[in-house]
Amino acid sequence: ELTFAYSYFVDNSPTKFVGEIVKEEKPEAQQDGEYIYDLRANTEYRINGTAYTTDGNGRIPIDDSWLQAYVSIVKTNEEEKCYSDPQSLIIGGKKIRSEWITLEYYNTYYDGTEKCPGVTVKDGDTLLTLGNDYTLTYKDNTDAGDAYAVVTGIGGYTGVVEKNFYIDGK
Repeated sequence: ELTFAYSYFVDNSPTKFVGEIVKEEKPEAQQDGEYIYDLRANTEYRINGTAYTTDGNGRIPIDDSWLQAYVSIVKTNEEEKCYSDPQSLIIGGKKIRSEWITLEYYNTYYDGTEKCPGVTVKDGDTLLTLGNDYTLTYKDNTDAGDAYAVVTGIGGYTGVVEKNFYIDGK
């Protein structure tokens, strides 16, 4: 709350008024490519001027039109007719999901060499491009046991997904 003072006139006589105005707390939201989060649950915010209400976890799903752009987030309080100062937040790319990733194989046999199954990444009907939309590395892929293809989003995509495959020792 902020305290302020101003003068006004009543019946042509100067009168001083000291009062309080309520100002909502500035949001300190985060984003993960899928949601804007760290907001109050079930609360109205304005993003780029449009009203959205957070879910029970204090999240608002990211609209694809916000990707790779700054958004302005303002907490509103319609009852008090007041707003917070805006928070500017850059929305990164779309978060890569495990279900988008298909491996050439999920089981193979140990022979002492590195195992590197081919990887396909599809966002709906869109086939993503290695080197443009994601990078690919492998982890624990020589010895018998669990191994991983590691897909990291770049460009218009974010996030890291480790897709498991198995190297059988016998």
